[in-house]
Amino acid sequence: MPTYRYFITQEAFETFAGADDVEQLRLQRAFERICDYPENPANLVSVDRGREIYGRWFGDWLVLYYIDSPIWTVVIIDCQWT
Repeated sequence: MPTYRYFITQEAFETFAGADDVEQLRLQRAFERICDYPENPANLVSVDRGREIYGRWFGDWLVLYYIDSPIWTVVIIDCQWT
C-alpha cells in the first residue's frame, strides 16, 4: 500500500513554526500518525465546501485536516493548542 504524505497550509505552518521545539516534534509526530492511518475515526467531522474536514486530538493539540485519497495526500489545514 502506498504511503500517504502530508502537506501543510500556511496557517497551520505559522502555528507549527511558533511552537517550541518539543511541541513541534509532537505536531510532526501527529501529522505522521495521521498519514499512517488516515482512515482512523476522527474526533470531529465537519463539511466545508463539500469536503469532509476531520479533527483529531493529540494531547492538547487539535489537528484539522482533509484526505485526498486519489493522490495519497493528507492536507493539514490547522492545528490548535487548547
